[in-house]
Amino acid sequence: MRGKYQFGLLFAAIAICGCQSDEKQAPVQQTAEKQTFLKMTCHVNFYRDTSIYVTEQEHLFNPASKSLQISSKEPSGRFIWSLQDDHYTVNNLNSAKTKDNLYNKTFLQAIYYGMLSSAQLITDEQVNEEETVRIEGKWYIPYLLNKQDAKIRLMKNKANDRFEQIILQKEDQIYQVICYNLRFDKDLDKNLPRTIDVFDATNGLSSKHLLMKVQYHTASVIN
Repeated sequence: MRGKYQFGLLFAAIAICGCQSDEKQAPVQQTAEKQTFLKMTCHVNFYRDTSIYVTEQEHLFNPASKSLQISSKEPSGRFIWSLQDDHYTVNNLNSAKTKDNLYNKTFLQAIYYGMLSSAQLITDEQVNEEETVRIEGKWYIPYLLNKQDAKIRLMKNKANDRFEQIILQKEDQIYQVICYNLRFDKDLDKNLPRTIDVFDATNGLSSKHLLMKVQYHTASVIN
């Protein structure tokens, strides 16, 4: 109950209808100065009611254009999911059908902002810094990013000054995205998370459940 209580305090403080903020506009971390693509290979576990679906994918991040492209070969064809700022698309290159659509816009936003905030690669975004909150025993500074149909809070750990998770709020759904297993990338001169977990936390931390786990294997930088 303690975890659920803390989570309740968080969303009482930053709920859609009544968040208290100092309304201070602040850029998030550094701004990339050139077109840099980050290509990463991974396998992804999708946790369903009674089974786990595992697939291998390629994720291509472009901070300058605020875009993420995910490609993978699935049983019904080769899929490409794309997010560019607020615009989301999905295509099956082998068929007009998208019945094996693994991702929605929210999932792509979770991966994009989870990876880039943790790696300090967010570019050209304006956020509102909010009051410090406690989540699962740690103190975080939330940075609110308003998107077309969602509120995304980039959560910076006050103790180590790192963005470790995001809270994504879409209509009546709440998702907790945790980024960890950092590894240093010499080309970027930054630490990249090698694991991203996406939880459905709509009913609080005490009853959250894992929806997706992304585990990255390789990372390369394309300029």
